[in-house]
Amino acid sequence: MSEIMDLILKNEREAKDVIRLIASENLPGVEERLPFMLDMYARYSFDDDTVWRYPTYYLSDIERITENYLKEYLDCKYVSVKPISGLNGMLSAVSAFCSPGDTVMSLSPNDGGHFETSAIITKLGLNNIFLPFDRENWEIDIEKFKEYISNNKVKVVYLDLCMVAFSVKLEKLKEAMDKDTLLIYDASHVLGLIVGDQFQKPLKEGADIIISSTHKTFPGTQKAIFATNRRVLKWGFDNNCNHFISHHHMAEVAALGLILGKGKEYFQHYAADIIHNSKRLSQGLYDSGINVQFASRGFSDSHQIWIGSGDKADVDSIINCLSELKIVVNGAIIPSLNGSWGIRIGLQEVTNRGITEDGIDLLSRILAKVINERVITNDIISMKKELVDNCFTKKISSDKVEKIIGILAEV
Repeated sequence: MSEIMDLILKNEREAKDVIRLIASENLPGVEERLPFMLDMYARYSFDDDTVWRYPTYYLSDIERITENYLKEYLDCKYVSVKPISGLNGMLSAVSAFCSPGDTVMSLSPNDGGHFETSAIITKLGLNNIFLPFDRENWEIDIEKFKEYISNNKVKVVYLDLCMVAFSVKLEKLKEAMDKDTLLIYDASHVLGLIVGDQFQKPLKEGADIIISSTHKTFPGTQKAIFATNRRVLKWGFDNNCNHFISHHHMAEVAALGLILGKGKEYFQHYAADIIHNSKRLSQGLYDSGINVQFASRGFSDSHQIWIGSGDKADVDSIINCLSELKIVVNGAIIPSLNGSWGIRIGLQEVTNRGITEDGIDLLSRILAKVINERVITNDIISMKKELVDNCFTKKISSDKVEKIIGILAEV
């Protein structure tokens, strides 16, 4: 056995009893990862009108069905599954509708925007300006935005919802915008909630375009999508993304289709469970004296929970203690704490694994004790074992993975 294969198997064994609370990750089931072992993994699939087109058998059918699922769930007319990541989708969309020197408005990282957006926009030769933000009510300041938009030509408003606890008032924002300004909604963190009718309906509420990765609240693979109701925008995106995308990873498309094929009702239940678990865990932590943000607003309407827990050294200490328990969280600069460090928790992956209400309560007790005491005691270790053994309705499919590994080892 090669050294790399040995490490792969060791990593898989370690992963079995890890509780993952990273807001930007999710794990599809083994069946949904099947395409990565098949012939399609290596194949290009070109559109009929391209120079490079050749027979790809059923790959075009898979792509068409996957796009139709998205059209139904997002209630839109035009979809592309060509983007290979959220960043790739963003680059393809922004550069499709902007020229060097144009202005793009986005969210400041201090208000929940992604910390790389401004730099990326600048590297495209565009001017980036942050949207005015009402921090008291935690929303875009529409009145200040009106003052700005009336005096300056903004080509695109790009809502890069990275640290996201609440929906955006899209209708008011769109009403305040110039008719020629595009509103692009990056749903990467909340796509699973949107598909499940639990967050907001961006295209109905005023967004011109949705760009989104498919591996955060949406329980998919490392892919991205584009969606719109305007044919001219789909045409512009398609023409431009050819410069950024050649192989659009058909195994990823097929896996996305398998996940979407679970049906609308599945996503509605899943999204509702995420919100329920997020609020229940937030309340439990808050009742234990943890500085959970937005208590007066019901904590969070998304999968994310923001926690104030001291300075960077304190945050690192908590992360290290939890890692000893094989509970994975990460630190973040928390916008509502004026740029101070804290912890961002995501509930989407444990929800996808079917964590029970008793499991959420037990997780709350474990997290609270570690955050407050910064030590691992025998009772905490026992609680973690109870959580893994008895508080999930969907186990990680380790038995299936082991069978696959065994079959491959025999070859």
